[in-house]
Amino acid sequence: MHCNRRLLASAITLMLLTFGDSATAQSRNQKIAVELVAKATATIASLGHNKRYEALNEALVRSQAVLIFPHLFSAGFVVAGARGSGVLLVRDSATGHWVGPAFYSLTQASVGLQAGASRSEYIVVVHSQRALDTLFRSGLRLGMDASLAVGPVGSGGGAAMTSDVDVFSRVKGVFVGIALDGAALHIRAPLAAAYYGQPATPADILVDRSISNPAGDALRSAVEVAAAQTDISPESAAAHREISLQPHP
Repeated sequence: MHCNRRLLASAITLMLLTFGDSATAQSRNQKIAVELVAKATATIASLGHNKRYEALNEALVRSQAVLIFPHLFSAGFVVAGARGSGVLLVRDSATGHWVGPAFYSLTQASVGLQAGASRSEYIVVVHSQRALDTLFRSGLRLGMDASLAVGPVGSGGGAAMTSDVDVFSRVKGVFVGIALDGAALHIRAPLAAAYYGQPATPADILVDRSISNPAGDALRSAVEVAAAQTDISPESAAAHREISLQPHP
């Protein structure tokens, strides 16, 4: 009898500890998600009103989706790496309004001539349905595709955009040689579950739209405002370059 009571007490203690750890993790992920959305809002609002990034405004007008990474940290010497988290929003083709966010992480490693460290903000504007479709599964790679890269956006005062995605960045610090080529994107399911209060895939959030969070209104509004700034100047072309999406092997 005493043995059974001790086993029962141990089982209850273990359950309580497990529940406590789960609740702590959920609370931590919710805080991370909320802060990430707030930082992404600040990034798109800042770059969207920056005259050097007018090509970003033009790209958003023609886009199907946008990935915002408000803080990528890069560091290394010879062997370098970059890591950060971001959010994905999709444009509703019927209304023109933005839906989301879904949550992602980005990791990248490179070998070559590079040195230093930097903190960067990246905005990845998605133009094609095939590129958007790949973002709904975890583990894809950003890479060059010469057949799709047709020159800088806005180089002709309104040039056609036929690449899968365009990348815009703002870098703080000094870093030579690091880029997003070869970077891997992964879905951050725990952040989505914490932000929406239940498990939610990118398709649930962005395609079926079966779940939403009013706390994302400021972010969605900031993207819409940035997309409304459509004047473009040749100087803004230097702020970005084109890449395509390829599945991660």
